[in-house]
Amino acid sequence: MSITIGKLRRSYGFSFTTVLRPLCCLLFAMAYGASAATLLLSFNADDLVPGREPPFQRNWGNEKDDIWRVDNLETYNGSGNAFLFDRQAEGDPGSWGAGFQIPSYKADWIVLQLAFKFEGPATAAKASMEVRNSSSNRLYYANLGSSKGKDPVTLINADNTWKSEVVNHFDRKKWNRVTWYIPTALGETQKMLLQLETYDRETASWIQVGKGEGLEIEVTSLPKIFRINFPSDSQPIQLYFDDLTVSSLSNQEMDILRQSIEMVQ
Repeated sequence: MSITIGKLRRSYGFSFTTVLRPLCCLLFAMAYGASAATLLLSFNADDLVPGREPPFQRNWGNEKDDIWRVDNLETYNGSGNAFLFDRQAEGDPGSWGAGFQIPSYKADWIVLQLAFKFEGPATAAKASMEVRNSSSNRLYYANLGSSKGKDPVTLINADNTWKSEVVNHFDRKKWNRVTWYIPTALGETQKMLLQLETYDRETASWIQVGKGEGLEIEVTSLPKIFRINFPSDSQPIQLYFDDLTVSSLSNQEMDILRQSIEMVQ
């Protein structure tokens, strides 16, 4: 069992390395009275019918011949469903993204978690997670993959400097999961963090890859819109996503979690 932010559904195996460190942090939290993270929104494909449209739809651009649907052919534990972005070779590729308004919150941190697996050329099969303050005011990106390949995970501060940091690399052959911790205390300079995990079917658990790394930002606006941006490449690709959650944390809760996600396994 991997104790992390978001849905724990389908993660019932046991792994010493994934349990011990988060469990110690959880016990510390209980001892000092820290409450659990507040779940604001959750999208799980298992609750939906294959072939139907996902509950979060296009919120910018033009999809043209691209397909965005619930699918049951590729899932991280071999059962249930996932959200599929499907681009075929004979189709007219679009340039667009799908997303939603983030529910209102009063917290020190906002947490975005998303499972994913990409099929197709590494230079084309990629995506980005994005948060905005408004439809015209972009804040931050977590890019999954690159046009250069090599499968980096890159945090970007979309201010005038466009400062970026490669914080990890994902394994294209496996299901991966990112948990993105974004500070929301206006006027403060803090580091947003990203935790990467891969799914192990033998233990049915998420296993952390390296330590959580981050990028220092000055908090000037609050995240209010979330997007998954799809690539505009013409090559055929299939991008699978699942278990998208939005949560909030206090500074006390984040300090406890930080002890786990910043440690090297």
